[in-house]
Amino acid sequence: MLIKKFDKEISHAKQVEKADIKYPIEIYKHQGKWIILDGIHRFTKIVRLGYKTIKVRRVTEEIAQKTKRSDKKYKKWGTKK
Repeated sequence: MLIKKFDKEISHAKQVEKADIKYPIEIYKHQGKWIILDGIHRFTKIVRLGYKTIKVRRVTEEIAQKTKRSDKKYKKWGTKK
């Protein structure tokens, strides 16, 4: 979604432009799928630049659950109200 709306979402576009891709993206496996825990703007920048590989740091699902957002804007982690 973020990649497709890149030009329409100015604030996201600026964050993607500033993203420092020298740092790995943090991922974890949940129900057989890899989930980005941290680094969506770096991921978007890497994809847009056409890289074939991405540096990642795998974390356990247990660690991922401990880092969930506590922001009141979200009823569930990653799901807006």
